[in-house]
Amino acid sequence: MKKIFTTLFCAATLMFISNNSNAQLRFGVGGSMTFSPTNIGPQARLAFDINDKVRLSGAATYYLGSSSFLAFDTDVRFKLAMLGSLAIEPLAGLFINDEGVALNLGVHFRIEKEGSDIYIEPKFIIDKTSIFALGAGFFF
Repeated sequence: MKKIFTTLFCAATLMFISNNSNAQLRFGVGGSMTFSPTNIGPQARLAFDINDKVRLSGAATYYLGSSSFLAFDTDVRFKLAMLGSLAIEPLAGLFINDEGVALNLGVHFRIEKEGSDIYIEPKFIIDKTSIFALGAGFFF
């Protein structure tokens, strides 16, 4: 069932990307931390604007801790509000690692600045249990 859901999610993502020719691709770096179990690691990100309200985001994080592992996130974010230079974007997506696929639910906060943006992303990774994760960094 997880493979079917992942395949459908990837197909929908590709359809969104192929239907938009005015999109903007951004690169970011930062870090992510999970709590219970505690793992922390460097992160590389890509964000792709579908339109002025919807953005796709992907991240690769190499978590260090009692056991190191590589994880990938893919999220769809929806611009909910702009409060001055602060963008508030709820997100939903997938967390993929060697143990399987889990659901991401959270909020992406981005402070827009000329040249680079600062982001903070609290979210829950939901599988058999819920794990709180916090990411932060910069987009260029």
